Amino acid sequence: MKKLLFLFTISLMPFILQAQQATLRIKVLNASNNKVRIQHPVDGTWFPEAVDEQKNGIDSIIKYTLTVNKTTWLRINGYPFIIEPGITNIVFDYGKKDVLRHTDRNMEGIILFSKRDNQFYQDKARTFYKNDTNTVALLKRIEQEKEAELKPFTDLLVAKKISLNFYEAVQNYLNVNAVIIEAAIPMIVFSETKKLNSELDAMWTNAYKKHPLTNIQDTFNPDFYYHADYYVFTYLQYYLAQKRGIKSDIKNENDYFKYKYQCFGTTFSGKMREYLMASFLQNEMMQNKFQPVLLELFNDFEKQYPRSHFTPYLQTHATQIEAFNKVKKTSLNQKQKIIADYGKIDSFEQLLRQFKDKTVFIDIWATWCGPCKEEFRYNKDLEQFLTSKDIDILFISTDKDEADEQWKTMIKYYNLEGWHIRTNKALLQDLKNKFWAGKNGYAIPRYVLVSRGKVVNANTFRPSDKEQLYNQLISELKIGL
Repeated sequence: MKKLLFLFTISLMPFILQAQQATLRIKVLNASNNKVRIQHPVDGTWFPEAVDEQKNGIDSIIKYTLTVNKTTWLRINGYPFIIEPGITNIVFDYGKKDVLRHTDRNMEGIILFSKRDNQFYQDKARTFYKNDTNTVALLKRIEQEKEAELKPFTDLLVAKKISLNFYEAVQNYLNVNAVIIEAAIPMIVFSETKKLNSELDAMWTNAYKKHPLTNIQDTFNPDFYYHADYYVFTYLQYYLAQKRGIKSDIKNENDYFKYKYQCFGTTFSGKMREYLMASFLQNEMMQNKFQPVLLELFNDFEKQYPRSHFTPYLQTHATQIEAFNKVKKTSLNQKQKIIADYGKIDSFEQLLRQFKDKTVFIDIWATWCGPCKEEFRYNKDLEQFLTSKDIDILFISTDKDEADEQWKTMIKYYNLEGWHIRTNKALLQDLKNKFWAGKNGYAIPRYVLVSRGKVVNANTFRPSDKEQLYNQLISELKIGL
């Protein structure tokens, strides 16, 4: 009987491990809003839109509970945490230089990890290859850098200042990071040159063999989705297909989205498949281009995964796409004014002639620019300020001719009241010459203040800066409050 009871207890252990609770007790001192922003896991994965924002209670302590196995990653007020089962007390003090004042688990490890170099992995890969093109030397340098970064965590483990679970989570993170860089080097070389030598070919292949994309814990590396994306589409569907003499027959964006979505579905299985299909939809939907085909793919995802924990985050975007496509059928209102014959305006000077006696705040944007559209959330307050100071607003879109309908629909969808123009090639080049030193690439959004045909400030604060922007405009124009 004792033997049977022992076996029964052992058989339950995996389920007990999976059902452990982690409770966070978070205290915030000297903060302007006493809010705590928690980016939390979704179904054991890192999903960027999974954010809870909470205010302190009466006792100034926020209690936050989640289910974990051995460990899970969180980001709290910008700090990355590796959380274990049990109670963890955390204190942030915004009156101090070092904001994270206390956590009674793994504090030195958390602070050390938060200070690591977060350079974009493709930039780091380019630096490696620029310094040495020999693949043996490259792999050695990547391994050495990984070990050097792991060593201080090893020292903390030996000194019993971090737990073994914490250490193993960091070790896995750094292993994944190294493999992502290994795969990125040949990917970048191939993307730029359309060919690889045999050594880089082998390096690319071996990166995926060394660390297959099967461990759901690897998704906590923020570059993992892009690593998986390039594996499927640049390596499998383009590079290997090219080696076999197979050419893509994708003709338009709709075909491209459907193809990518289907490839994620056929390449992966289990939880990784669901995560990557959801991540693909989220990554495309968040661009706010509002393509109807994404609704079609989202509906398919819901049918395949009717109880998916990712669905609520995707549904928010789907609702926006539906609303956007309803707006297409409406007309511009009287305050949304498109400059007549805008396609014939070839220079910035020619454009400003229409505002020769005016003060104008100019917003340079495009329908494909996510940060530009994010700034539109602050336009209501901006419009009130500009109106009170008799300042016109001019939106200059840098979109191409084929985006004309999308441009006009976004004016309506974001309720952009003011003057509007979409650049032709000549006007866009003139803007590049004036504001971006003639460079082919250009960074937007960009905000310009003009008064009576002359540029007063070629790069003001953003609408989201609110009071900083308003005070700047007042100062530049010497306007009284």
